Amino acid sequence: MKQSNRTTQNLRDMLFSQLDDLIDGKITAQQAKAASGLASQIISLSKLELEAARFVSGSIEGIKEIKQLGM
Repeated sequence: MKQSNRTTQNLRDMLFSQLDDLIDGKITAQQAKAASGLASQIISLSKLELEAARFVSGSIEGIKEIKQLGM
């Protein structure tokens, strides 16, 4: 299995490639939708990670709160 280079730029490139393939008839709308769904999940996870990092870096109190939540 080929592992993709996991950067936001490569994610963008992959999505535009999927769009081009859809326009050219190389993939179905269902395949493009599946790729788009995966990309949306990756983006949502990245946003959550950024929010958590901001929360934690805010203060020592933030770290204590996370520990109290069991994270």
